[in-house]
Amino acid sequence: MALVHHSQTGVGIAAAFLFCNAIYLILEWAIPNRRPHIRSERRRNWMTITQYLVMPSFIVLLGIILTPFLFLDKPGPDERCNDLKDSIEADIAGLGIRITAWAQISILFVIVLLGIFHTQVNRVAKEVGAGLAVTHLSLAIALLINKGDTALANKILGSMILDAQNIALSIPLVTKETLAARWQVVVTVACQTFGLVLLGIIVGGFGSDTVDITNCPCLSAAWWGDVGNCTKSPASTIVGHEMKAFWIYYACRWLSLFQSSFHSLMNMSKFHKAEKSGDLPLRGLTFPRPSLEPTGLRKYIFVGLYRLPKFHEYTNTVSLAFLVYAMFAIVSMAAAENLLGNLDTRGGTKVSFGQAVAIVAAAATIVRGIWLLYKTPVKELIQSGVSFHMPTELYIWRR
Repeated sequence: MALVHHSQTGVGIAAAFLFCNAIYLILEWAIPNRRPHIRSERRRNWMTITQYLVMPSFIVLLGIILTPFLFLDKPGPDERCNDLKDSIEADIAGLGIRITAWAQISILFVIVLLGIFHTQVNRVAKEVGAGLAVTHLSLAIALLINKGDTALANKILGSMILDAQNIALSIPLVTKETLAARWQVVVTVACQTFGLVLLGIIVGGFGSDTVDITNCPCLSAAWWGDVGNCTKSPASTIVGHEMKAFWIYYACRWLSLFQSSFHSLMNMSKFHKAEKSGDLPLRGLTFPRPSLEPTGLRKYIFVGLYRLPKFHEYTNTVSLAFLVYAMFAIVSMAAAENLLGNLDTRGGTKVSFGQAVAIVAAAATIVRGIWLLYKTPVKELIQSGVSFHMPTELYIWRR
């Protein structure tokens, strides 16, 4: 595929993800909660498989194919830019900030991915998710404090890392251990909403007069289109087109936030009560799941032999939407690393208070999560996975 206009490519890719996420959200509402007629069983199962597995897998596959094209064109500073090594603030895009972000996103993805195949609660995602919320707020505060006088490179890098952390906060919200902690769900959703609003404000001000352009009058970065303050034509039509790609992606991010926050807020009390009681079945969940109840002949022949799973019998990961969240987070972190490479700087190697907070919060929660995972009996973890078959059917036999 020949990329004649990188900005147009960004618009097309962002629009594709917006469309797919809208379809994903619509499909989650496509199946009514009432008991279906026996003749609709095949259609119902097909739609739930599409909700649970096909749509998130398709979006991730699309991302693997399309997102590399976002970085084929590598815009950077113009010839008037001086050495930017000393202008990258450690609190915003320092090495410690980026390492903690990569570590938290990677651990969350691996733990939640493994949670598809077992029911044993290990609380790693819950602990790391709490640490990620702290580092996310720390970065947001750093961007707010330096909002008026920071260099454009800091604003762009900070926006990329802020976006990666923000979408990654949705990953632990698909684990039953986090959903059972109602306070953490509410705090996480509030933190995400604040961060996403701040992201729009910061990116919207890239071309404003408050941006410090002393060291670099013109800077453009490959992200969703080319974001920055460079004017490439007298009428600024190309710049507007480039920023349009980001705003389409920004709308997609709001869809993803609505999806994750709706499911987590609607289901947190059900998981909390089920965990607390131990015997209460998980009923009336909004997460897409195949075979909500036995249908067809099984409903009549084996009536009374099926029951809903309890908290300890439910898979640790309750939705595959985390695959989409992780993909968006990785793209934003890759964009930040790509920009730092183009600027020929490692970015903020000095020790700072913001970096210290991020490193301590991330390290403490990661170590605690690993310790809890270590204390989880391996035998129980294996046994919980032996009886588990991929969730094409969540009703189980009574015993």
